[in-house]
Amino acid sequence: MHNIPTKRTVYDESEEDIHLLVRSNREDTWRKLQDVSLFQARNKDIVSFEIKEPSDRYLILRTKEGMTVAQVERIAFMLEISIMYRTIQIFLRQKNDDPNEVIVSCEQSNRAERAIRKFGELGYEEGPNPSKDIIVKEGQILDISFRGNIQCTKEADKLRLIFNTHFRSRLDFSVEEIEKFAQKSFHTYRGFAQVSSDVVHKKLHIMEHQTPGAPKKPPHIEVTKERLLLTELLINIPKPDPEPPQPLNTAPVKIHVEAPNTKDVLEFVANELGDEWKMLAQVLNLKSVRIQAILRQNTANPDPKKIRYDMLVSWAKRIPRSANKLDILATALTSCGRSDIASELRDKDLEYKRNMAKANKNTLLKRAFVKVAQNPDAVKNWMIIARRLGVAEDQLRTIDQSKPSVQEKCFNSLQIWQSVVGEQASVHQLTDRLRKCRYRQLALSVEESCSPEDERN
Repeated sequence: MHNIPTKRTVYDESEEDIHLLVRSNREDTWRKLQDVSLFQARNKDIVSFEIKEPSDRYLILRTKEGMTVAQVERIAFMLEISIMYRTIQIFLRQKNDDPNEVIVSCEQSNRAERAIRKFGELGYEEGPNPSKDIIVKEGQILDISFRGNIQCTKEADKLRLIFNTHFRSRLDFSVEEIEKFAQKSFHTYRGFAQVSSDVVHKKLHIMEHQTPGAPKKPPHIEVTKERLLLTELLINIPKPDPEPPQPLNTAPVKIHVEAPNTKDVLEFVANELGDEWKMLAQVLNLKSVRIQAILRQNTANPDPKKIRYDMLVSWAKRIPRSANKLDILATALTSCGRSDIASELRDKDLEYKRNMAKANKNTLLKRAFVKVAQNPDAVKNWMIIARRLGVAEDQLRTIDQSKPSVQEKCFNSLQIWQSVVGEQASVHQLTDRLRKCRYRQLALSVEESCSPEDERN
């Protein structure tokens, strides 16, 4: 004898039927027992019955009067399915001080708000709104994948949650951006955590109208599986502060072969210029696009002198080598109202040319001295040549005593003559004295190797 408690209904008990259904673990559907007597105690929600064979599971259904066996078995099937399923919400939260740390959890809808508050107390407050209500069954597996510019930092075989009413389902992981330079129009890297699952659909098939006399066909269940996207949850990772642009690499630029050092000239002008540097850039025919590029290049460290210097370097690199860049720059400065800078540039240029002429003159004289000291006839009579040049006797005695070879004595005597005469010393004077000493061929050779015209220039 089995006693099963039942839930009383609100309608009249005289218009109801009580059904006993059984199911073994090897079967997929409930089966109504028809050859059994059911006894219900008055004023008690207990139904008693006697059975000849035991079964794994029993179900008492109280329905309205007149329902068919197929309808009762279908109700049992749908009732079991509804008991197994729950309504849940899935939510995602990011850590306040490290948005790359993420928690994904699922809770029954009536518990979701409380669970979100608890995660907030742990420092996980950032994140999108929870998903809409989703119907799942106990033990259902929820797989997590990613879409957009977000990925998991560690390669895992699968990220998944398993729903259970009595245990909290929670997954902790870290995310990062896939492409650093993507999504330029957003202040954050954006992507979605996609939650999907394999959903099994069961459909009960019962033959309600069968041929009389034919064996009864048992009900069967048609099972189909489908992959469903349950929800997408937005993930935002703040972009780091933009890195300052790399310093502009400027190639060395020569203004002119007979001009002061390029860097010194451009730095001098950059230091002396003021707000009129933009006007100067226009006069020098620098395009506005190039000026804007220079300003962007110096956004991190907006040093006005550095900006003006970069502008001048950009201009100088675009001028042909044959052009007198210093003269062009001085003319442009004058047209911008900075004739004072232009005048100083021209003074620097004149001083530079004087120094270069002096250096060239010394180089030519040294080349001539070497030519004379290498001539065998000249070194034998080095004292005669030195006297003709005006070197004093005491200096000649000093040279003769201090230098071991005649070549060194000859070369040193010529150096002393240059120091005594000073700026008046020239290759022309030297060759003139050589001719008076009857070294005409040597004088001609010196003139060919050291052109007096180059000296005068």
